Amino acid sequence: MTERELNGLLDEAVPPIPAEFADAPYPSIRRRARRRRTVSAAVACGALAVAVGVVVAGIATTPWNGAAPLPPVAPASSSGAMAPPPSIFVYVARVDRAGTGLTLYVNPDTVKCHTYANLTPVLEEHLDRVVVTFTGADTKTSCDQLRPAVLHATLAAPLGDRELLDGAVNDAPPAAANSTIRPFFDADLPVLPSAWQEMPTGVDGELDGSWFIVVYQDASTHREIRIDAWTQKQPYPADAGEVTLGSRTGSLFAIGQTVGVRWQAGDLSYELKPIPGEGDDATLDNVRALIDEFTWP
Repeated sequence: MTERELNGLLDEAVPPIPAEFADAPYPSIRRRARRRRTVSAAVACGALAVAVGVVVAGIATTPWNGAAPLPPVAPASSSGAMAPPPSIFVYVARVDRAGTGLTLYVNPDTVKCHTYANLTPVLEEHLDRVVVTFTGADTKTSCDQLRPAVLHATLAAPLGDRELLDGAVNDAPPAAANSTIRPFFDADLPVLPSAWQEMPTGVDGELDGSWFIVVYQDASTHREIRIDAWTQKQPYPADAGEVTLGSRTGSLFAIGQTVGVRWQAGDLSYELKPIPGEGDDATLDNVRALIDEFTWP
């Protein structure tokens, strides 16, 4: 079979192409092309917008190579000075014998578990009052180790009968602003011989201004005494008689195993008690011996 005869057989086997498909569907192709151009343009615009946004963001966040980034500006108070830390409450102060040295006991923030040992007291003295404010920052502390911070400051003149105020409670309720600080005076205490040293009291939590404590230990004999002070007179009878304490009169007491002497100084009530050692009971004779050993104002 020749090639021509083979082509003839193939032509007879393949059906003829319908007339409607003899020409290319140009209108349909044009419509499809227009739709593709529209979609491509929209995609291109979106991509351009994203690219512009990225470039703008890069310009905004990247400093110019010729200049360093500007440092952050710290907020300042309306007066231009550093604002004191919030929620500072001082209810107790100890005044030394000269009347000018203040030991301030700053309560911790028991809600946030912050303490204030790194504050610096600032004293504003007036004829009738002394206002204490603070600069510095608080310190995050374990909530089971909260204790008042012990800070020191010096007055230009003895405190005397001037009112002592805490002026740093700037986010407390208005009634607590400029709260009164209760001073306890070393001048009301006896002078102890040099062998006696003051010991840490380990006061936890907060001091509310109604009570204060001092503990001393004799380094040579390890005897210890405790002196408490209250803003309200203690309702205990002087059941063991009276004793002279320098310019004051004290009341000896014995309540169970507890013995000691009490005295009044202004509106403060003081109480001195020996702390019994191991195998050593405190007695009224111990108290009388201590009274004779100390120097009383």
